[in-house]
Parts: sequence; structure tokens; C-alpha cells
Amino acid sequence: MARVRNPLVAVAAKGKAGTHLTGLITASHLLRELVGAAGP
Repeated sequence: MARVRNPLVAVAAKGKAGTHLTGLITASHLLRELVGAAGP
């Protein structure tokens, strides 16, 4: 069985106090969200 790499992407929020890590998601999940947001 082949292994598939799915790197993690850091999600951060930038505010007056600086940048804070809010979570991690997989790259494929991020792409699905971006494509869905750009849909019709």
C-alpha cells in the first residue's frame, strides 16, 4: 500500500498583540475550503 503525504498547514490570526497560532489543518483540507469559497 502506498503512503500519501499530506502536509500540515498552520492557521494563524494576526492582531494588535501579534500573531497567534490558532490551529493546524491538512493541505488537502485547506485546498478544499479555498476551492469551495471560490465556487459559484
